Amino acid sequence: EMRRLFALMFFLPAAAAAQSPLESPFGNLPTATKREAAALREAFADGADAAKILKEAVADGRDGAAVTFNLGNALFRNGDYAGAAKAYSAALSKIPNFFAARKNLAYSLDRLGDGERARENFAKALALSGGSDADILLWLASHYSGKSDWSSALSCVDAALVHAPERAGAEYAKAFYLFNLGRHAEAAKTCERILAKNFPDAAALKLLGKCRAKSGDLPGAIAALSMVPQDDPDFRSAEILRADIFFSARAYAEAAKIYESLGEDGRLGAAAEALARAGEFEKALGVLAKLPDSAGKFRSQARAHIGLGDAEGAKKSLSACLAEEPDDPYACFELAKLSFAGGDYNLAKILYNRAQKDETYSVAAKVGLMSVAVKTGALGEAVSIASALYAQTRRAEVGEYLEYLKNAKKAEDM
Repeated sequence: EMRRLFALMFFLPAAAAAQSPLESPFGNLPTATKREAAALREAFADGADAAKILKEAVADGRDGAAVTFNLGNALFRNGDYAGAAKAYSAALSKIPNFFAARKNLAYSLDRLGDGERARENFAKALALSGGSDADILLWLASHYSGKSDWSSALSCVDAALVHAPERAGAEYAKAFYLFNLGRHAEAAKTCERILAKNFPDAAALKLLGKCRAKSGDLPGAIAALSMVPQDDPDFRSAEILRADIFFSARAYAEAAKIYESLGEDGRLGAAAEALARAGEFEKALGVLAKLPDSAGKFRSQARAHIGLGDAEGAKKSLSACLAEEPDDPYACFELAKLSFAGGDYNLAKILYNRAQKDETYSVAAKVGLMSVAVKTGALGEAVSIASALYAQTRRAEVGEYLEYLKNAKKAEDM
C-alpha cells in the first residue's frame, strides 16, 4: 500500500514527464518511511509550497531517496536547476540505480548548460533502461548533432524510432542527419514518408528540396519547394532556396522574379545579379540603384555595364569593387581586359597577375598576361608564360602558339 501511495506522489519535471519511472521501472525504486510518506503527502497536497515542505523534511532527517527525488522535481519546476541537481544526486547517493533520479539529474545539468555531464548521466540512465528510453535517445541525438557528429546522432535517432516510432520530429531529425552525412537519397525517402503522413509539412518539403538538389534533380527540388504553404514560417527560406536553385541552373530570369518578390536588400542584390546574367542589364541597374554601396553591388553593376557595352561605366564599377575587395578575381580580370583594350598595359599586367591566383581565372589570366607581353615586345616573357600555359592545359593551339613565339624570339635575337 505504501508503494501505491508513493507512486501517486511522484512529481516529474516537465522535460521528463513523458515517461514516469513507475510506468517503466528501470533500476531500483525507492521506498519511504511513514514519516517520509507524511511529508510527501503534505507536499503533494500543497504543490505551491512543495519545495519548502520537502526541504524541511530533509532538514529534520527525513532525507530518503523518495523525499530527495521529489524535492528535486519541485525545485526543477521552480527553475532552481542547481538545487534540483543537488537533490537528485542525494537520491542517487542512496540508490545508485534509481533510473528516474539519474535521468532528471541529466535534465537539470542540461538546463545548467553542462552538456558533457548531462550526456554522461543520460548515458547511465539509458543503460538502466536497457537502451529503450526514447526521450534520452533523442536528447543524445540532438547533443551529437550539435557537435556535427552526424553518425552518432543518426544511431541514436534510429534507436529512438524503434521504441517510439510515432515520436514527433524524430523522423525529420533522421532525415536531417542523413542529409548531413551526404546520404541524400535516403534522406529524401525519409522526407517522403513524413509527407505521406503529414502533407504539407513545410520543413520536410524544404529538406526534400535540398536533397533533390544535391542529387541533381533540380526540377524535383523546385517542385518540392513550390509546395511549401505561403502562410508557413518556412515559406520565405524555401523561396530563397528555390531562387538559389534556379540561379545555379542558370535560369536567371526565374531566380530574379523570386528574389525581387522577397524585397529585402540582400535578396535584391541577388535579383540584380540574376538579372544581369539573364541579359536584363537596364533592369539590373535599376534594382542596384536602390541598394547601399558594397563590393557585390559594384560587381553586378560592372556586369550590367559590360553587357551594355559601356566600358567607362564598367571601369568605374570595377574600380569601386576593387576598392572594397582588392583581390576580387572577377573585378581584377574584367578591369584587366578593359585596361588592355585601352592600352594601359601596366595596369592590365598587375590585374591579370592578381586574377590568376583564382582557379576560375587561372588560364584566362595567363592568356591575358601573354598578350600583354607580346604587345609590349617582351617576347622572352611571352615564351615563358606560354610554356607555363601549355604545361597547365596541354591544348594543341597553345602548343602551336608557343612554337610561333619561340621562332619569333629567335628571329628577334638574330
